[in-house]
Amino acid sequence: PETALGGGLRHLERPQLYQPEAAMQLDPATEQALGLFDDGRGTTQEGSLLSLLDRCCSAAGKRLLREWLQRPLLDLAVIADRLDRITLLCGSPVVRARLGRGLEAVPDLERLVGRVSAGVARPPELARLGAGLEAAAGLAETLTEFPTEISGDTADATLRRIAGELPACTE
Repeated sequence: PETALGGGLRHLERPQLYQPEAAMQLDPATEQALGLFDDGRGTTQEGSLLSLLDRCCSAAGKRLLREWLQRPLLDLAVIADRLDRITLLCGSPVVRARLGRGLEAVPDLERLVGRVSAGVARPPELARLGAGLEAAAGLAETLTEFPTEISGDTADATLRRIAGELPACTE
């Protein structure tokens, strides 16, 4: 079906199998009681867990952090893997700074791809998308370039695992 934007629904991703055992489902009352996204009284984001944790430099990072808080993981192995990644970034200022610089060059690809798929992207957005894809491709390479003496053996394995999970950006 066509939308008011004229692009149809091509920009939507394929449906994925819902796996309730993968993450906890929190209802709005629980989110509010825990102060995840507001101050607990529903009046401001200041003082919420999200506002305390959010050091994201990109819109995509902010969306991901919000999703992680909305759907806490249940699988201990997946939790341990996420904690390895967080420990790496918290304990390695060189790695964190270099990845941060790399991420600053990546625009909001999710939003741009959505606009392209909907058929409403303008030429400057297409140019930003192309430059952003090139910058994103460089991130995988950056992840594998850190010497072990900077990152450590465990961190090196974590960086390589992350790099291997990134989709290939080929021409």
